[in-house]
Amino acid sequence: MNPEIKKLQTLIQDHKISFDYLDADYLDLKEYYKAVLFEIGGRVYKIYVDHEYKDIDRKIPELSLFLVLRELELVAETDTFEIWAAEQMIELNDQIRNYYLDLKSISKEIEKQLGSLDPILSQMEYELNAGSVQELRNR
Repeated sequence: MNPEIKKLQTLIQDHKISFDYLDADYLDLKEYYKAVLFEIGGRVYKIYVDHEYKDIDRKIPELSLFLVLRELELVAETDTFEIWAAEQMIELNDQIRNYYLDLKSISKEIEKQLGSLDPILSQMEYELNAGSVQELRNR
């Protein structure tokens, strides 16, 4: 088995991670940011993930974990709300600012639990539909 996919599966099993997929819940009504409920350590977090390729609709736990970790890593590495919103092409408003601040806090909690926010899969493979990402999408 692919070692990257195995690592995602191990995280899911070891940390009892699960997902609940929401049908029509989008960040700031942008259909390219869809909500997923991410459960870890007995807590449930609502996280909006990149939905450009409709991967969250595939309901593949390993791919879902990659998307969640990718969003958490991105917000953790972003210094300000304004920079994050500009990078995500999201309008500046109080609702989005509150979500960003919540996500900053969530990212710290998840990093403590997992030891890292590394999404494991390659961003390049994600964008090019190659390697591990392609293997997951073809399930």
